[in-house]
Amino acid sequence: MKINEQDICIKGFEALSKALGDVDAERFIMLMNRGAGDYTEWRKTHLYKDMSLEELAERARASGKRLREQLGITA
Repeated sequence: MKINEQDICIKGFEALSKALGDVDAERFIMLMNRGAGDYTEWRKTHLYKDMSLEELAERARASGKRLREQLGITA
């Protein structure tokens, strides 16, 4: 079954995010796409479009918690 380009982008970002975390996944995409397209606009209109504000906030909190744990920050 062939999937469309939008689904490839979403699944690709989800895989990168799982492997690298959200912040580094975005950094990777920026490194690969310097000067090509408008990733910020794509992210606003496609990546998080089906996610509620609460889900997005929880994902951000979880990413922050993982980062603090990795850095050994306890406060």
